[in-house]
Amino acid sequence: MKKIAVFLVLCFFTVTAQAKDKLGIVFAGSLGGSFNKFNSALSQDLSQWYDIEDISTGGSSTKGGKIFSSINDRAVFMMSETAKRNVVNAIKGKGPFVVGVSAENLVWGGKYYKSLCTLKSGGYTPDDAFIEGNALKVAISDGPKMGNHIFDNFNRIVKTNHSIVPYSGSGKQLAALQTSDVDIALINDAKAVRGVKEGTLICDYSTNPSGGNMQNSLSSKLQDDYAGFKFGYMMTGHVKNMTQEEIQLLYQRINSLFESDSSNVAPLVKNNGWIVEIYTQKQLQDLFEENKKDLSTFLK
Repeated sequence: MKKIAVFLVLCFFTVTAQAKDKLGIVFAGSLGGSFNKFNSALSQDLSQWYDIEDISTGGSSTKGGKIFSSINDRAVFMMSETAKRNVVNAIKGKGPFVVGVSAENLVWGGKYYKSLCTLKSGGYTPDDAFIEGNALKVAISDGPKMGNHIFDNFNRIVKTNHSIVPYSGSGKQLAALQTSDVDIALINDAKAVRGVKEGTLICDYSTNPSGGNMQNSLSSKLQDDYAGFKFGYMMTGHVKNMTQEEIQLLYQRINSLFESDSSNVAPLVKNNGWIVEIYTQKQLQDLFEENKKDLSTFLK
């Protein structure tokens, strides 16, 4: 009996030692989009430390924010363009997309820009957008207000008559290019970089002030410092329902993945053209507030 009791105790401690903390990951991005591909890769990488629960939103970013905010009984992570969404909601008179953003609950951050692209097999190139008098249909995914801000100024400077066609994601923008419903698109760098590598897109100009992945800066090409020509979007990783010790550990583990040759997220971030650095949590909060301020100025 003593041998059995000892065996059972050893089994108990072995199972206990191997037990992983639970962590939910809210997939707050469009189906098949860059954000959800990142979430999927992150889910795989973090599964070495956590018992992961993938929380689907049906491809709705708005629903993702609501789901994340509603979970109060377990640890949960969400990556989103929260600064942008909080500002847009405020302008619309709605509540914040995510409340209580602070250095203490931010564990990851990155930035991406937009690129002006055409189909390689189409009848236009990005340079056609800069020909005086041209009137192209431009696919945008940032909402009509933001799109109008950008291209009203573009038309004024270049003396063009481009019109915007809003879509709910970069995948739909690319589909519209394929069907010739639009002539050109301002799409996120993840799709732009991939399209150029695959030989399907020509993307010569970026809202990245340094040119970034596309080599040419849109603001430099236009010789104008208007905020919409050089604006980037900050992605932030939020957590809830964790102690500070648990948050610090998750922060360290996520950042270690970007420095690992064997992780799933590191090559994905590179292929997406995202700009990711290892920031302190205080730096993440400062960047978050700066991005909110820039976006508020831009939209006003």
